[in-house]
Amino acid sequence: MEAKLKEVSQEKDDLAKKNLSCETELKQVEAKLTQVEEENDNLAKNNKSWETDVKQLKDQMREKEEKFSKDLAEEHLSCETKVHLMEIILQEEEKKSDNMVHKNLIGGNELKVVQAKLEEAKETMRNLVKENQSNVKQKDMKVQQLENDLDEQEKKFSEDLAEKHQSWETQLKQVEAKCKQVQKQKNHLVQIKKSWETDVKQLKDQMREPEQKLSEDLAEKHQSWETKASLLETEIKEVTQEKEDLAQRLQSQATEFKEIQAQLHKAENENNLIWETKVQQLEEEMKEQKEKCSRDLTQKHQSWETAVHLMETQLKQAKDEKDD
Repeated sequence: MEAKLKEVSQEKDDLAKKNLSCETELKQVEAKLTQVEEENDNLAKNNKSWETDVKQLKDQMREKEEKFSKDLAEEHLSCETKVHLMEIILQEEEKKSDNMVHKNLIGGNELKVVQAKLEEAKETMRNLVKENQSNVKQKDMKVQQLENDLDEQEKKFSEDLAEKHQSWETQLKQVEAKCKQVQKQKNHLVQIKKSWETDVKQLKDQMREPEQKLSEDLAEKHQSWETKASLLETEIKEVTQEKEDLAQRLQSQATEFKEIQAQLHKAENENNLIWETKVQQLEEEMKEQKEKCSRDLTQKHQSWETAVHLMETQLKQAKDEKDD
């Protein structure tokens, strides 16, 4: 029964740990869900901000188009006015020229001057018309470029917004699925916990009678244990005293060991000094032996040279005697 109770208690503890782990994981998932919702809100705010920016860009483009149209109309009106004035001046000059020709009031040179002024006025009018057309063309190109840039920005923003929105929706679905799974596991663990609590309660009820009997047995054995404890305390005191005596002996032996080490170190130093003296003596003896050997070799070498010379002399004499 005790083993069964321990097993049930262990399983209960494991179940509590699993429940705590599931609750922790559920809190993490809820926190992640909250974070995703906040980021989704931020994305919506950013989307609104982008829409506001696009609207502002469109308004700015509209204002620039209106201003450009107004400026173009004013310049066109100004050019038309200038052309009209030049035409009036030209007509007046032509009339003056015709009148002057018919009336013969001016000479040939004056007529050439008037014609040159007339040609200059025509050239000025043509230049103004060309300049006006060039300005209109450049402004049309600028307007087209601005419209293209705006379309490209709107397209890019729409693509980025669609990708982010799809990514956030996917993450949100994953988090929601994980949250449901964890909640399902938590409910399952709660049911298991209730079942285990019921089993533990039944086991406790079954164990109550054996526990009472065990308490009575323990009370009976407690007196015997006190006697044994007293004996053990006495033995512990004896062992403690022996331990202290042993510590003192070890301390004494350690002191003796240190003295022996000092003596050994001193003897080693003395031996080293003796060996150094002996080595020096041996080196001196070796030196003397080398010198003596060198002298002996020199003497022997001279003796051998004398003997060889003598042998050569005797050999020569023998050859001479043989020849005779």
